Amino acid sequence: LLATLASSWLRVSEVAGLTTAQIAPKGSSYVVLIRGKNDVEVREAPLSREAFGHIQAWLEQRPVQSSVIFTAFAGRGERALARAMSVVSIWRVVRKYAAANDLDNVKPHDFRRFVGTQLARSNLRMAQKALGHKRLETTARHYILDELEAGLTDGLY
Repeated sequence: LLATLASSWLRVSEVAGLTTAQIAPKGSSYVVLIRGKNDVEVREAPLSREAFGHIQAWLEQRPVQSSVIFTAFAGRGERALARAMSVVSIWRVVRKYAAANDLDNVKPHDFRRFVGTQLARSNLRMAQKALGHKRLETTARHYILDELEAGLTDGLY
């Protein structure tokens, strides 16, 4: 789940309903075929080979059959269900593992923000496409840090 959030930049609602049919090989890696909150057509979101491997390992070990990848648990996580995890459950998982690593206030969307910002620093248009933004201005506004970096003018002349 965490590797999928980190490498696909999907919104938590998109990850909650993710199915095996939405994952497709592309070159030496994988993509997720997704229709996001404002998408008219299906778009490709990247999925790392590592995340794909974790998904495959989970599907092999999962005690229930379902087309949904991240399935819910009942009780105190003792009984697997075939339905999708809720957005709230995904939030709880992210918060649990963040706390276990002494990280405060981590939210599922923080994965999207971090990776989107990293990509936007090197290629704003690629970030726009991967994040599914209609307008380049949206990507620039939310994923570009306005701080000046030391050495910014080094090598200009």
